[in-house]
Amino acid sequence: MASLATTITINGTMSGIDTASAVTLVLTQSTTFALPSSVTLASGFNSIPVPTGVQGGVVIDPPNTNAQTITLKGVTGDTGTPLSKVNATMVAFDTAPPATIGLTAGAGINNVRLYWF
Repeated sequence: MASLATTITINGTMSGIDTASAVTLVLTQSTTFALPSSVTLASGFNSIPVPTGVQGGVVIDPPNTNAQTITLKGVTGDTGTPLSKVNATMVAFDTAPPATIGLTAGAGINNVRLYWF
């Protein structure tokens, strides 16, 4: 797939925290490189190579009908961080991207969309 220049903007407002405050979050990531892709996760640990040119991070977007668990892992064997089964998750890299990202699936999941930036 071809790379694309892109801006990712995520807006959100948390209200109901208390009657006197609300929190508004605006996160914008601009990049001259973006690459959409799709993977099928096998049951268990999946090591996914980070494409050459990616610097900012990845949005992991499972199908909205997914019922299987997805866990972001550092290495096989660690506890990891559970991700939403049906909502997208953005992972922003620090100063340099890793060579791979690790996702553990509770069972096979087809068509997990990855938006690299």
